[in-house]
Amino acid sequence: MQVYIIAACARNRVIGINGTLPWSIPLDWKYFLDKTQGRTSIMGRVSAVEYPTNEHRPVIVISRSWQAAGKTAPHTEVATSYSHALELAAARNLPEVWICGGASIYEESLASAHKLFITRVELDVKGDTYFPEWHDHFDVLESREEHDEDGTRCITYSNLPS
Repeated sequence: MQVYIIAACARNRVIGINGTLPWSIPLDWKYFLDKTQGRTSIMGRVSAVEYPTNEHRPVIVISRSWQAAGKTAPHTEVATSYSHALELAAARNLPEVWICGGASIYEESLASAHKLFITRVELDVKGDTYFPEWHDHFDVLESREEHDEDGTRCITYSNLPS
């Protein structure tokens, strides 16, 4: 099973503030939805609250409190850890999963991810959540698209061969 990470981060690696994205960039949101459509995503509880689930975009939420708090969402499974989420995905014979945040899930998934799809937002913004350092895990630049109209770069990296 292939593990892909998808994220948008500012130049200072900020990915969130108060549980939300610190920007609204329609082109990046479309890129994210296009990449994850028809695929299963793995994410933490805070990220899952804002994520649009449907039968074509199922989610495995990593949380110890999701069900205890009485939360439910259609097309959502709950895992208690990153490794448990991968076990659930493997049991479903999924060819790939997409890691969609938050920061601790990104950090834990870096070593096992095959590719990193990152949108670099050319801003320095205030935030309380940061994308982890990834350069030690990914060194093969596969593609790069620059979007001058919204100040973003969509970059795809491959993981270092083991």
